[in-house]
Amino acid sequence: MNEPPEWEKPVDPYTTPHHGGNDGVSGRGGSCLRTFFFWGLPAIVVPLIIGLFVAVWPVGLALALAFLFWMGRMQWRSSAGGPEAGDAPQWSKVFLYVVVQVVLIPLLWFALVWGFCNVTGSGKF
Repeated sequence: MNEPPEWEKPVDPYTTPHHGGNDGVSGRGGSCLRTFFFWGLPAIVVPLIIGLFVAVWPVGLALALAFLFWMGRMQWRSSAGGPEAGDAPQWSKVFLYVVVQVVLIPLLWFALVWGFCNVTGSGKF
């Protein structure tokens, strides 16, 4: 007859929490495809940008860093405040994203080349 209060209802751990339409409270939950897009795609695109502009490497490097800042800006937009605040990026997180990507991209490619050389035995790396 009487429904129990919200805090007494059992919680299903396999569903995402719903906070009454307030997306700022629920955080930045998303699909793993979105996570791959923001963290994995730059590992492919940045070397391609640099490779296309290898003759004029400063331009390629500037374009690659601009791409990383653009991706970081899309990832870390502020969700606090009104509608105009949703467009303001969180610059400290964007900068941290770029630094982490600049460190991780060469490490990823180094690990792939090292692993290929190690598995095939095609020389010392």
